Parts: sequence; C-alpha cells; structure tokens
Amino acid sequence: MVRSALGVGVIAVTAACSSGGSETAPPSTSSRATSTTVPNPDAQRAALDEAAAIFGDLHAAKPQFCATPSYESNISFPAEQHMPVPVTRATCKYDDQVVQVVAFVNPDDRMTYMVNWTQRLCVLANKGEQQFLAATNWVVTPRAVTLVPTPPLTHTIGEITGGQFHQEICPS
Repeated sequence: MVRSALGVGVIAVTAACSSGGSETAPPSTSSRATSTTVPNPDAQRAALDEAAAIFGDLHAAKPQFCATPSYESNISFPAEQHMPVPVTRATCKYDDQVVQVVAFVNPDDRMTYMVNWTQRLCVLANKGEQQFLAATNWVVTPRAVTLVPTPPLTHTIGEITGGQFHQEICPS
C-alpha cells in the first residue's frame, strides 16, 4: 500500500513539474528541450479523441468519477530524458485513485514513453536502500497509454476501455 501511495504522489509531482512548454518562446534549434510538430492533424485529432473516449468510458462506468479530467498541452521534456512528446496528458480520479492518460500522434511512441517515464519515476522514488516503487501499471490502447496506481484498477480500466494491461518493472 505504501508503494502505491508513494507512486501516486511521485506521479502527481512529476506530472506537475514535467510540462512547461511556452507558446510565446520562438522555436530554437539550440534548445535542450524536445519538441514535436504535428505533420498529420488527423492523427492528432485521433489521439485527442481517444483520450476523451477513455475518460468518457470511465465516467460512463462510474458517473461519480472522471466527469471533468484535467488536460495538459504544450508538454516538453529535457532532451536527455529521451521522452516522446504526447499530444496531451490528462488526469482524473477514478475509484479515488489518480489515473493519467497520455495520447500520442505516433502510436510507436507509447512503449518508449512507458519505459522512460517508468525509469524516471523509479529514480525519483527509489533512493539508496529504500525501494518505494517496484513497477508502473499501464493500460495500452491504440494511441494512448493510461498510467494507473494499482494492478487491480489497471485490469478494471483495461476491461472498461478495451485496452491491454502492461506492467513496466523498475530497473535495478
């Protein structure tokens, strides 16, 4: 239980700190942050629609949850983190647990994101001899991944959304 609670806390802290793109800053070729362009607006719309559909399915299953998810856009990461940039990242509380949906223009970015995000969370959560986070739990859909705090809820969300369960183990 401690691992799950800390994992959710780490997820919330890193989600809040990881965005930071700016609409006013001009693009720079010497920037240390990764950026993305959207060569295919149809793919962008499909990714956004999928994120909205996931939250819609969760809300339909339990109307007291996920009625108004919190969406982020203009997401950026430092280049050394090797993170693909999602179209959107959004969170809501479902069954009193925070879930986060991350949608991509390119579906191939899902696995890279899950691996690198897990590594990032594990480094933040596991300092020295104490290991607070052993793995992250994901539901994988065609254009999105959903980060879920516990395996039982991950399976539930997978059943609701038609996604596949995936667990990414923290590196030792």
